[in-house]
Amino acid sequence: MKASLQTPLALSILSCLRERPMHPYEIKHVMQERRHDEVVKLRGGSLYSTITRLESEGMIVATGTEREGRRPERTTYDLTPAGEADLLAWLRESIATPVQEFPHFGSMIAFLLHLMPSEAVPLLRERIAHLEDQASQFELAQSDAFWGRLPKMFRLHADYTASLRSAEIEWVRGLADDIEAKRLTWPDVIVDWHRRRGSWSEDEETEASRVSEHS
Repeated sequence: MKASLQTPLALSILSCLRERPMHPYEIKHVMQERRHDEVVKLRGGSLYSTITRLESEGMIVATGTEREGRRPERTTYDLTPAGEADLLAWLRESIATPVQEFPHFGSMIAFLLHLMPSEAVPLLRERIAHLEDQASQFELAQSDAFWGRLPKMFRLHADYTASLRSAEIEWVRGLADDIEAKRLTWPDVIVDWHRRRGSWSEDEETEASRVSEHS
């Protein structure tokens, strides 16, 4: 399979079609029921364009059309043997082999030192509040009758996301606490950089010191 087709959305489509032939609307419905949209960017346009690309590459094939009343015709697709082989090979490799990912927050936190400590701490606390709100929404969703009846294997991605969220809350809270308690301080070179630009207040720290490793 072309690397350009190796997207979470393509994986979700191929996975649905491995279960049974479906038309795009049904694929989208199944993805939403199983909350694939928590880990896949699911938009109508991208769904149809990905289906078209998978078909052109021989991964899936149209098996027929149907019409209900005045609704537009719906094309049903099925997984081809080549599509199934690529799906399983891709899945095996991805499960076994870590890849370098570039998370948005990770890239932002690398440059936290460009903010003042007095600004960084409230922003980190605000992030924690948002994450805790997401965690509460997840717990509420867990009580949904349909979601609760789904076999656990269909809910692994949601459990994984929740675990990552919990770990992030703990890490960000520790970071904010360390900055607030001055266990983690801005390096002298950065403090001097801010002072030359008039953006550093002496109230930020009584004494700037070398940054200590955050653990």
